[in-house]
Amino acid sequence: MPYKDHSNDILHRIAYYKSHTKECNTRCKAYYLAHAEDIKLKKKAYYLANAEKKKAYAKKRRLLNAEAVRISKRKYRLSHLEQTTQREKAWYIANFDKVQANRAMYRKTPKGREVSKGKMAKRRKNFGFIPLNQFFPNADAHHIDMERVIYIPRDIHQSVRHSVQANYNMDIINNLAYNFLNGGNLD
Repeated sequence: MPYKDHSNDILHRIAYYKSHTKECNTRCKAYYLAHAEDIKLKKKAYYLANAEKKKAYAKKRRLLNAEAVRISKRKYRLSHLEQTTQREKAWYIANFDKVQANRAMYRKTPKGREVSKGKMAKRRKNFGFIPLNQFFPNADAHHIDMERVIYIPRDIHQSVRHSVQANYNMDIINNLAYNFLNGGNLD
């Protein structure tokens, strides 16, 4: 049996639909209402049978239409801002360990190190750097105020939590730093 050209049939169907749109839509809607349960069951069975195929297709579509998907997601987020914010907060609380692990991994990447250094530099941009002693191996630069620095051993520097900006525990750590500078007596 020779191949039959169906292009005229397709054109005829398109022309028929254009001239009978309301009638066709009414028929389709009536059929759906009459067979809604059957259609739902068939769709569910198809999805379960072809779940991997559908996931692969969706992933490929997202990759090929990345910009359109991004715009669509943004539009949805803006139109449902309150719900998405609540959902994101709930996810953050439920997956806090995962968030912390991801942050730690990111900080170890070159880009993460660069961002961390930038944040540190921004925070300390008003700090001066006038050293009062010489650098030595395994030393940390401790700011005794916003300008002056004393190099002290790392274990001493990390033994007391402190902050120059908040003036938190500065008297304790500065006494340790001055004692180290004046001869190493840490009492």
